[in-house]
Amino acid sequence: MVCSIEAMVDQKDFLERFYRERWRVQDEASASDRLSFTHKPAWEIRACVSCGLLSRVPEPDYESVTNAYINETYDQSYLRSELATQRLWFRSKVPTLMRYLLPVSRRRIPRVLEVGSFVGGFLAEGLAAGWDMLGVDPGRDVVSFCRAQGLPVLRGTIPEAKLAVEFDAAAIWNTFDQVASPDELLGYVAPLLRPGGILVIRIPNGSCFDCAMNVRMTASKVKRSVIDVALAWNNLLTFPYLYGYSVEHIVGLTRRHGFRLKSFHPDTLASAPQGHLKRWAAVEEATVQWLVRLLTSSSGATRMAPWLDLYFERDALIGHGPKQLPLEPRW
Repeated sequence: MVCSIEAMVDQKDFLERFYRERWRVQDEASASDRLSFTHKPAWEIRACVSCGLLSRVPEPDYESVTNAYINETYDQSYLRSELATQRLWFRSKVPTLMRYLLPVSRRRIPRVLEVGSFVGGFLAEGLAAGWDMLGVDPGRDVVSFCRAQGLPVLRGTIPEAKLAVEFDAAAIWNTFDQVASPDELLGYVAPLLRPGGILVIRIPNGSCFDCAMNVRMTASKVKRSVIDVALAWNNLLTFPYLYGYSVEHIVGLTRRHGFRLKSFHPDTLASAPQGHLKRWAAVEEATVQWLVRLLTSSSGATRMAPWLDLYFERDALIGHGPKQLPLEPRW
């Protein structure tokens, strides 16, 4: 048991106060992103006794997970502010991927796939870098918004898309942890990447949450509050994700599909959209994230990082070309 029912109730109460006190813009969209989240709250968070993988109890089924993302609604003002924030954030991510792409891309213009495009921040920054971009997302509202911005997005899931082209890179930012069948997803993505192609996966760090819960159980009220603030600013409080992976989990999972780890980068959550926080809360957010990055860097402990960016290379000995996928598209 990583997080009991009692601890989960305590965290939910804290998160409610945290959000109400700090957010200047309190609407359905911001609450879904930082308070209520997409999935119904878990009762408990448990760790697998053999591998340590974190999972929710009860665990939602595949259909309910997919439908939740298809039917999520957002107002246009939130989507626009989130796009501006995401573009700024992805501007710092593109150079790292570019560094890995340059030696392996056989095209003058690299072709990059994004799984779970949301508002299109990565697509926009990839296009600005001169890449040939394509996004896939099941959400009606976010896909309509992306298309209105002129961004290339298919509505549906990767199995439904029936993609018949080969990509130099595939990115799964902030999505892998919400996938009900991650092994199946990798089975669809791997054949779409050419041998030597790059796979990027960004995940909330399950080891960080596990470590924080261990400390939190015996911490004083003041120390527990400090831990909760740091977790809340990184969307880890109540752990609103289907699974909590460590570096070792992801490496083992991707290896089965012909990937080897090139590097991983500890990180924190992207900032809230500009103007959504009260002034003092924006200062607190920046300070907490700076301290978390400093602590992670100085300690060298991966488990201290709330988020992880992992870069993989597809085995060059694997054959070329995507496999034909069986399901009908739905975009």
